[in-house]
Amino acid sequence: MLALQSHLMTQQIIPSVRKMSEESQGSCVSPGMDQGFHNWLVYSGELQRYFDVMIYQQGEGPVNTVGSLYGGAKRVRLSLEEWGILKGKVPNAEILNWNGDPSPAVHQLDRFL
Repeated sequence: MLALQSHLMTQQIIPSVRKMSEESQGSCVSPGMDQGFHNWLVYSGELQRYFDVMIYQQGEGPVNTVGSLYGGAKRVRLSLEEWGILKGKVPNAEILNWNGDPSPAVHQLDRFL
């Protein structure tokens, strides 16, 4: 199944529309463009043809993606403490879902480090 998902993703990446440069050594130079491809695959129903897909709001599912909560381009810049989802101190800290349960998996925590 992972191979099928990878195939579906790579079919969305068309070299003729990617911005390429010698410095990028042939790799994609548009940071974050994969998110748009993932979103299309999920919200168009394409993935549902092959997988059982469940969509969760941020902070409510098995993977808590926190990168969108902070950053230079974000309008609201708060720490994880200010969002109320950081429990404890590093290295023993936990990221919580909005209901207060520990997040089983945390994605993009590096945005805060």
